[in-house]
Amino acid sequence: MSPNQAFGAPDTIPGWKDHLFTNEIYLSSSVRDVLLQEGEQMVTQLLSIARSTRSVPWELVQRKNRISIFKNSDQTTIHSPCNTHAESTAHGELTDIAKWNVTSTTDSFNELMQMISGDFVEGKILANLLTPTESDPYEFIGLRWASFKTSIPTEDDYNMILLESSKFTVDASGQRIACSTLKSVKSSIVDKLVCIRQDSHSLRTLPLTGFTFQATEIPRRIKFTYSCYFATPNNFPNWAVNIGMQVEVEQRIQGRIRFFESCRAREATAAVTMATQKHIDDDLLMHHSSRNVKAVPFVEHVASETVNISYKDEFESERRSKGRVLSPINDSQSATPTMCVSTRPVNRKALFEAISQSQKLIAQAEAANALAQHARDMFLEQFSGNNALDQNSQHCADKQHGLITGCGTKSKKFSIEQQGTDCRRIPAQRRNSRPYNLVLTRQEAF
Repeated sequence: MSPNQAFGAPDTIPGWKDHLFTNEIYLSSSVRDVLLQEGEQMVTQLLSIARSTRSVPWELVQRKNRISIFKNSDQTTIHSPCNTHAESTAHGELTDIAKWNVTSTTDSFNELMQMISGDFVEGKILANLLTPTESDPYEFIGLRWASFKTSIPTEDDYNMILLESSKFTVDASGQRIACSTLKSVKSSIVDKLVCIRQDSHSLRTLPLTGFTFQATEIPRRIKFTYSCYFATPNNFPNWAVNIGMQVEVEQRIQGRIRFFESCRAREATAAVTMATQKHIDDDLLMHHSSRNVKAVPFVEHVASETVNISYKDEFESERRSKGRVLSPINDSQSATPTMCVSTRPVNRKALFEAISQSQKLIAQAEAANALAQHARDMFLEQFSGNNALDQNSQHCADKQHGLITGCGTKSKKFSIEQQGTDCRRIPAQRRNSRPYNLVLTRQEAF
């Protein structure tokens, strides 16, 4: 039996059958209960570590790039779940983060692991023990397999059986906290789960690691923590250990933030696609319902004669091109505009409102254009007909108001409608019969 058939997973990973499992994973009720209990304990331990970092034996190692890193300085607690803790802030909604913490598919799990670990090769969903429900949509516990490459080129990739647990809980102070934890499964449980080939790669362990996310008083600002166990050789100096710790912590934190940004972008794209598809469906429905149409005269006459003629030409061309059943429009008929509406009451009402609004806008635009044309004509008539202006008084007055920017003896007329010019020259006449030009800027001419 192939691994794909054994796990019943539709999304296979290339090279999966060459790695670890040969037989089907059997989860008895007792093993399932043990894994569920282990997942609950992982969340409890992570919350306890996040609350205890402000006291001894935790001490601040460094604060850089808006990330504060703490380390457990008590050597007697070397076997504690985590000895490294980091804190920082991000922007977003807490419920969205809690939703994105649930990686119940192979694609989402691989995407997350590739962003937070540079050594990750591939992974697989083995079992989803606890899935989100309507009452608790953010609680999740699952079993995963992951393969990582080693730092030594001659060695083969090593594998892990991981237990992932995510939860959205409320602490004793009433604060809502979203948690996401990851930890390797004990070897005693692995022996009950899988049958390992004699030549298969050895399994490695991963201590408890995870993130907590908590809302702050500032809207959309999230305080998050990252806890892990960082192995430090005894013969390494402290500065080297701190650099390695900083690199690993920043990689995990930045990878998690990139994963959230990817989820947000994917949801936004899906929303835009859905809205676009909805508009397309509405247009298709409107087109289908408009096959059986009738011409309805528009009662309220709000447009001018120009608008009526444009509507006449528009509907006449539409009747010829689309062949719809419209009332024929000829010169002997009234110029009242008509419109093509569906026989359905809802669609007919919507079309009445849309066409009424468009007619009002067209009438307003025509009135505004006529007023602007009249203002331009009055302006040209006023300045071109005034041939008895005094040279000094006119020059001073126009210079004071910023109208004259230059004078010349050569008269050249520029059209107001000329495109691309920044000023307008209007010919005038002095008392000594010598022509000169009034140069006006575009803003002052209109």
